[in-house]
Amino acid sequence: MSYRFAWVIALAVCMTGCASSEEFSLPGKMVFQSDRKEDHQFGTFMLQDKQITYLGDLISPALSPDGNKIAAYTLDTRELVISDNKGAIQKKISIGGKPGRPLWTPDGQSIVVVNYRGYDELGPALVMIDIATAQIRTLHEVQAGCSLTYHTISPDGRRILFTSSGGSDPKRRQVVDGLYLLDIESLHVEKIYPYLAVSGMWLPDSKHIVFDAYLGVDGRPITDLHGALLIMNIETKQIRKLHDMDFPAWDGIKLSKDGKYFYLAKNIGHGGSIIVLMPYDDPRREIHVTRSVPNWLGYSNDTKPDWWQGE
Repeated sequence: MSYRFAWVIALAVCMTGCASSEEFSLPGKMVFQSDRKEDHQFGTFMLQDKQITYLGDLISPALSPDGNKIAAYTLDTRELVISDNKGAIQKKISIGGKPGRPLWTPDGQSIVVVNYRGYDELGPALVMIDIATAQIRTLHEVQAGCSLTYHTISPDGRRILFTSSGGSDPKRRQVVDGLYLLDIESLHVEKIYPYLAVSGMWLPDSKHIVFDAYLGVDGRPITDLHGALLIMNIETKQIRKLHDMDFPAWDGIKLSKDGKYFYLAKNIGHGGSIIVLMPYDDPRREIHVTRSVPNWLGYSNDTKPDWWQGE
């Protein structure tokens, strides 16, 4: 989900450079998926030093912990690939099924993805892929008809946070919907929040998570266009609300490695979306990182951002 923000100072970045009422330099580099090139097909772009560069026909990009490699999928075959940070493919890995968004482990040795193996026959599985050997380890599976929607790895590399939903069956949703923790070594899974959550983020201490949810701490329903950003201590399970939110960003919210900024793809209407940052201490303030450009559908969609801040 996203927010309505009152801050009028914004950074606008386009294909040829940037313009802003206040100078802002994004530390490090950011990759994202967009249809902003001339043929309007999705591809991967990199924002660095105030310039946006097209890297190729790759989708769902994720930067490695050292910022030198990108995990993504080919647009045509949906193969998982590892490229350098200029988009040159170095390795292809086939996992079968339809893989979801890739996520690097903190040591840069493995990638975690959701493998959609057939919604009606087999439920999705959370798998870990060793990059050097291409060996696949199944971490968790859910039953057919359920979803496994978002995952993040703790900074210490020990646990994975993911959300799951029971799909269209109301009774199954009562049982399945929620936010879960998975211990990577033991594969133990614990449900830590019993209501539908859109995405989750780890704070740098690996002891607290922030997540956006449809149902508040008291369990009362929150409508599709109004949610809450919550913080939880995963040891005590204590929850408090950070901020209200007022309209959805289905791509999920992410937190910068230093814990100072939220960032996400924000829907701007007319079929377009942009990448925005919000300070952790005041997420109602907004920094526009990209600017949508016109295309045949209305405006371009900048989505699935991943930000490397530097060592």
